[in-house]
Amino acid sequence: MNFHLNAGVGWCGTTPFYYTLALDNKYCHAGHQKENTYLKLLAYRPTKFWDNPNKSLNHDVFIAACRRQMSPEHPWVQMVDNSIALDDDLYAPPYSLDRYVDYYRKLYEKTKSTYHAVADFSNWNICLSEDFLVKLRDKLSPYFDIRVTFQFRDPISRYFSEIGTVKGRKNHRNNFKKYLTTKKIKEHAYYVQNIQKFDRVFGKDRVMPIIMEDFWRDKKNTEKLSEFLQYPIHTIHENAYVPDRGSNAPHYEGLFDQWQSDSEDMSPDLYDWALQYLGFIYDDWENHYGAIPKYWKRFPQEVVEKP
Repeated sequence: MNFHLNAGVGWCGTTPFYYTLALDNKYCHAGHQKENTYLKLLAYRPTKFWDNPNKSLNHDVFIAACRRQMSPEHPWVQMVDNSIALDDDLYAPPYSLDRYVDYYRKLYEKTKSTYHAVADFSNWNICLSEDFLVKLRDKLSPYFDIRVTFQFRDPISRYFSEIGTVKGRKNHRNNFKKYLTTKKIKEHAYYVQNIQKFDRVFGKDRVMPIIMEDFWRDKKNTEKLSEFLQYPIHTIHENAYVPDRGSNAPHYEGLFDQWQSDSEDMSPDLYDWALQYLGFIYDDWENHYGAIPKYWKRFPQEVVEKP
């Protein structure tokens, strides 16, 4: 059995990558929804369910939010039908890794005639601790051949889109500056460190970082992905972030999470200013890989392909 863990990163094209695998090439199915976020539930449960008093979340609110994303009206569900998974309630207690594994074993049996693998595309998974990932690996590996992918985007462009989503459509540029100067950089921004974490747990041969801008510009990347997955990938789904048109992103079906993120456009001055806060991500990448990706550290409008 095959298990595909796409560990993020948000605002880097994870949704069109899911559609590439689940919709266009019938490689994998994620069950109830693209992002069930079940592992976050296990790692950050309220103290009455868990033994870590320093990390908690509102359990009822979290479960309700997860269930809302199972709705037939949700764009992710409209694109990749989730009905095959609905007779198995992932969010019913007890909550455990055993329950998680059991869910995917059952899902595999339901989908194996059409899909090659089952999948978890929860972007939050990149934030899981190494100790937790070891427990996850040890629970999954007796049953599944595990493959891990990430999507990585120019760090400044990615964070700009994140702020546009998280803080709403008003004052996008001002909120971007405010959050860079007042808030701690989140765990998922540490690209190289997160890749290394997953490499240590799952092995480098089972982990594939994907540069968003490169992958959607070069169709030869389907060959590399096919080799990694040991499954033929013939087409790549459209991506509203490539080329990056900012607030004029095309309204592709099922990609509302992309074209709603940028209500204003980045300016060259703002991009250069942001390097003082996010430049370390480019430096880490260059130190680890020898060079940064071709389309990074360049103001997005410099590389836009005119329609």
